[in-house]
Amino acid sequence: MSSAYQIIESDEDLYKTVTNDINNLERKMDKKFEKMMTILQQSIENKCSKEIIGPVYDAAKGKVAKQSSLYQGKHFPASLALDGNTGTFSHTNGERNPSWWVDLGRLFRVVRIEVYSRRECCDQYIFEVSLHGKHTEQSSNYLSSFPASNAIDGNLSTFSHTLLQTNPFWVLDLGTVYKVKMIKVFARTDCCGNYIHDMDIIVGPTTNNMTLCTHYTGPASTKEQLVLKCKKPVDGRFVKLSISATARMALAEVKVFAFV
Repeated sequence: MSSAYQIIESDEDLYKTVTNDINNLERKMDKKFEKMMTILQQSIENKCSKEIIGPVYDAAKGKVAKQSSLYQGKHFPASLALDGNTGTFSHTNGERNPSWWVDLGRLFRVVRIEVYSRRECCDQYIFEVSLHGKHTEQSSNYLSSFPASNAIDGNLSTFSHTLLQTNPFWVLDLGTVYKVKMIKVFARTDCCGNYIHDMDIIVGPTTNNMTLCTHYTGPASTKEQLVLKCKKPVDGRFVKLSISATARMALAEVKVFAFV
């Protein structure tokens, strides 16, 4: 071997030829090896994917379903949403945070959920979107115990209250844009319902871009519940109540309803 190597090394042209052949052979072997490893890896991944995911099928069909209430106490049970018939439907009462759920019976890796609305109507309902915990502000605080958040705490015995000032206001951030249709305003239950008067309700995507929903002249009465509907639905994230006068603003509760 050593004598053959010496002959090749002494012949410069032969040495270059043999060296090139060896390099080409190594490159071909590397490419074949890479291709084999790629095929092996893909085979492993495909096998694992099939083992993990398996065939996709309707895991909810025929399973036990429940919902938060029955419409009028007895109609349209939760199971109608699983009967395979898009001509039937489940339906709850009008309530806060309605819900529907299904027990699949065992653990599944869920890859898709298909929801079908009613065929004849009602693909949109008005829901309350001013739930407790949303961000609120007002133009001033009469006392620290009467903050803006009291108007969405669900308790009619508490209330928000501003100082006597020019154009007092209260603002609610819904967190996202809704198509607002109606606002319910509850006056204080102990006194001072007449603090609600000459009030504009404006709605918009930002506090600098707002549209008039409706105007309330008033004054309101103590314990009164005002149902104020926008002339047409208004797209907005922010809802602002403001009085166009030098006045105080006191609100026991504010509820905003929108299409969702």
